[in-house]
Amino acid sequence: MQTMRPGFVQRAEAVGATLTSSDTAFVAVTVAAPGPVAEANFFVDALAERSLRLGGVVVNRCLPAMLETRAGHTAAAKMVAQADRLVAEVPVLAAAPADVAAGVLREVGENFTDYARLSDAAALALAELRTDAPVWSVGEVTNDITDLGGVLHIGEQLAKG
Repeated sequence: MQTMRPGFVQRAEAVGATLTSSDTAFVAVTVAAPGPVAEANFFVDALAERSLRLGGVVVNRCLPAMLETRAGHTAAAKMVAQADRLVAEVPVLAAAPADVAAGVLREVGENFTDYARLSDAAALALAELRTDAPVWSVGEVTNDITDLGGVLHIGEQLAKG
């Protein structure tokens, strides 16, 4: 056992040097909800306590930005309020019975409004994120990121904006 100790100590010191190197940065990943944001804050604080560099925070499962626009809200409200008139004016909707097509328009408009409320709640949760590091948003990544391919997939999403 004594012969293993010097090699172990040397490897542990090398790992420590890598973790504290200016070439190393950590990335926190969260979703825009109070519990996960609190966990991300805990991780960010733990990195700071250990003088480890935070490169940024990735927010997964972000809703589309259009949910936060006035134009989106206006369109959804019009779909709900004017569904019967829209069915008469949009030829593609004429393939279904008018009451069904109007019901679909109302449902879509109401769902948009519901998702917009979720988006508002997500924004409130993210306001609690305590970091000066960059924060990047990505759409839903459904698989665990366990390899370089997964990291590259997220990088591609971030590059698209």
